[in-house]
Amino acid sequence: MATRARTRTLCAFAMLVLTGCAGMQRTPQATPEASIPGIWQYAPAGERATSRTDWWRDFGDSQLDTLVAMALERNGRLAEAVIAVRRAQLQAGLLQDRRTLTFGTTVDTELRRGLASTNNTVTRSFSIEGAVSYDPDLWDKLASEHDAAALEALATAEDRDSVALSVISTTMQLYWRVAYLNERIALTGQNVVALERILDLTRIRQESGALSRLEVHQANQALFAQRAVLSQLQQQRVESRNALVILFDMPPQSPQVEAPRLPSGALPAVDLDLPAHVVGRRPDIRAAELRLREALALSDAAKAAFYPSLKLTGGLGSASKELAQLLKSPAAVLGVGLTLPFLQWTERRLSREIARSDHEKAIVTFRNTLYRAFSEVENGLSARTRLEEQRELLEKSLAAAVEATRITEVRYRAGAIQLNLLLDAQQTLREAEAAVLENRLNRLTNLVDLYLALGGNARVAG
Repeated sequence: MATRARTRTLCAFAMLVLTGCAGMQRTPQATPEASIPGIWQYAPAGERATSRTDWWRDFGDSQLDTLVAMALERNGRLAEAVIAVRRAQLQAGLLQDRRTLTFGTTVDTELRRGLASTNNTVTRSFSIEGAVSYDPDLWDKLASEHDAAALEALATAEDRDSVALSVISTTMQLYWRVAYLNERIALTGQNVVALERILDLTRIRQESGALSRLEVHQANQALFAQRAVLSQLQQQRVESRNALVILFDMPPQSPQVEAPRLPSGALPAVDLDLPAHVVGRRPDIRAAELRLREALALSDAAKAAFYPSLKLTGGLGSASKELAQLLKSPAAVLGVGLTLPFLQWTERRLSREIARSDHEKAIVTFRNTLYRAFSEVENGLSARTRLEEQRELLEKSLAAAVEATRITEVRYRAGAIQLNLLLDAQQTLREAEAAVLENRLNRLTNLVDLYLALGGNARVAG
């Protein structure tokens, strides 16, 4: 009778719990509201291009393509990100396993022999016990925790793609910086040779009495200054080469392919879709949205923790002198375990408030990430326009400096002007050449930054 009463009580409680869980639903997912501009403010009119996954190939440089592929294959940061994705996926798998039946088995064997000399009886016994348990997850607590872990795994994959984009952009920018330095070093070396010729000519004319020692010192000063610039550029090239090699998980000074000069052709167009499309392409925005959904799932799990949880357990056991006897006389036991979390009310309440604050923080993080993306695109488009304006002006400045230097050299050879005017004109020409090269490097770097700001569409295996 007592057993029947206990069974009826458990059944009644189970019906009550099941009735209550019918009204327990997880919070629907919703993306926070954010102001999205209708068009880009600084977008060039009429420019459109198809977005490509391997967008770096648009530059038409096979050496660059090889380096990018090598970086994606060997970079240490990217390898760490791939491992993090795998770990997050395994963690989600662990939580999924908690939602299935759990089995356990224990097998024991025992051998007994009498201590008395007259008792040589040997007793053998075997025992095997099995257990099975299942959490019905009435309030979707385990489901919410699994959803959160699965979303974190997806967000971690987006983090990996963000790292991949960073590796690609760094590889391209360092490759071009080495090319820029190669070109600057070549030009500076030519300037050093030209200044050495001027110094030799000045010394000859000074020894003949046509010039004073002042002109010799001026020629020496210009030559020493250019040699110092050359040394500085060579050091910058060493540092850039080493930084590029490290991207490939290789020691410094490992030889790599490099370009002797910057590409001089037309730059590829970029995809200037509507601002809202950035949301679907940038991995950092996708990761922020996934973590927002994860925080909401964890909030639901914390809310479900307030409700009682049931665990159904079953056991199967037997002990006999012979193992075969086990199959003849099994014993089954069914039990119901009940956990009452409201006995730890303060702890549960604080956990729920923490989860709620994490969700609110995730909302702010998502919105800030979105606005930062729009800002980066606008800044990149504005810089692109300004750099193009500067290119036209700097090319005109270089053309004027070339002509001014030519006229100055003619007048100096004719003895109409002194050496310092020629040296000043040559220095102006060198600065104009360097400015044009730097502008070309900045335009390439800006274009890569703009590709990244617009999403990049980098995907790596892992």
